[in-house]
Amino acid sequence: MPGLLWISWSDGGPRVRFEARDAQGRLTYAFLAKKNAQTSELWVAQNGQPAQAVKELGLGSPLAPGLLLTPFDLHLPFTHWPQAEYLSTDRVVGRPAHTFLAKNPQAGAPAQVRFALDRAYGAMLSATSEDTRGKALRSLQVEEFGKAGDQWLFAAISVRDEATRDVDLLQVTHAALNLRIADGFFEPRTLDQPANPPSDDQFKPL
Repeated sequence: MPGLLWISWSDGGPRVRFEARDAQGRLTYAFLAKKNAQTSELWVAQNGQPAQAVKELGLGSPLAPGLLLTPFDLHLPFTHWPQAEYLSTDRVVGRPAHTFLAKNPQAGAPAQVRFALDRAYGAMLSATSEDTRGKALRSLQVEEFGKAGDQWLFAAISVRDEATRDVDLLQVTHAALNLRIADGFFEPRTLDQPANPPSDDQFKPL
């Protein structure tokens, strides 16, 4: 499923917008996430309908039929869960990383998430969702890095269902950097309409 992903930083946390479009370029699914130390907010819009808060639709609902990828995988809310402890420093996907265990503040799956952040850049390298006994339910891992201009980025991220062993692969093929994003771009009221993508000459292959 092809799509466009915008990532920015504001008010002490990341802003993420994702759009999936059909073969005719029509918007079929849009996702918006905001988080910082005080709040975590998510919205989705489908087929041009007004955005709805993800908590009403289910954080673990797939982005589209047949996919494993969910809003939870894109938003990574566990990085801001209040009960998290440092475990160790290890090598993860070939990078020095700090590993943590975060407890879900609400009842339900996952009960906890074990995740690793790159020691130099603080970027997510892997995350394993677990039940109350520590059994792995699903895992997310960076599989490949790529370079657009002088900037290193994630080029491929896998999501695995540990029960079925099914895997989704999120691949980034091109990236446009240092964009000027209009006010209101990361507001849910805009999700029912497709955003204007960067021009072709702004994209760099990874």
